[in-house]
Amino acid sequence: HFDLARDRPRAAAYAVLAAENAKARYAHKAAVETFDVARRNTYRNDRHVTFRICIGLGESLLRLARHEHATEVLSVARRAADDR
Repeated sequence: HFDLARDRPRAAAYAVLAAENAKARYAHKAAVETFDVARRNTYRNDRHVTFRICIGLGESLLRLARHEHATEVLSVARRAADDR
């Protein structure tokens, strides 16, 4: 709902929590979709949140055998970590 209302900070925060919850329950498809919502609503200069999202998204993509996309996302996580 925060995503539709364009409340980016809340949309990102709640989407990260929901995606991590889905990932913990092995619902990787739902996790990927929700991490994408979080990523769309995260400000690019927020390296900590970008790192957290990309690690979770990358892990879920790997579980879904989407290796090429996972590699791209995990590369973003690495850059975010290097900038921290």
